[in-house]
Amino acid sequence: MRSNYHNLPTVNGQEQQFGKKYKATKIQVNEKKKIVSMDLAKAYSEKSEIITWKRTYQLKKDKLVVKDDYKLNKVLAHNQIHFMLWQNVELKEGRALINVKEKKMELLYDKNQFSAHVDTIPLPDVRLSKVWKNEIYRLTLTDKKSKRKGHYKYIICKIKQDEK
Repeated sequence: MRSNYHNLPTVNGQEQQFGKKYKATKIQVNEKKKIVSMDLAKAYSEKSEIITWKRTYQLKKDKLVVKDDYKLNKVLAHNQIHFMLWQNVELKEGRALINVKEKKMELLYDKNQFSAHVDTIPLPDVRLSKVWKNEIYRLTLTDKKSKRKGHYKYIICKIKQDEK
């Protein structure tokens, strides 16, 4: 139940911290535009060297767009972005193909910006396996050239019929 097993970044090698004092701030909701944004900086310890990490989710007609805009005091390690996925994940250049119960989705990312890796996570805990079955998958996108200031974008959408 650690934060690097949730849909969160690992910044400068640091996971989101546990406890009430570690939380997102500056939460904004725009219902008309279907946008939620927040600053994740206060959810991490000072060791992460985060000045600001604004995460934005925007629900569009046929996709979910997730953006990260960040500023760091210094770069200590390559940033990693984690996505927890369920069933049949296949990596292609700039795409993670996801097939759940005959529904085909994809997570798109910049292949020039990130290297991608998928880990299979066994779920021996019955409380989790009742919901997620015997295993889940963690997609880790590792920034190839971490910088003090940057922008990431990921899109989750249905696979178009002609792209299968």
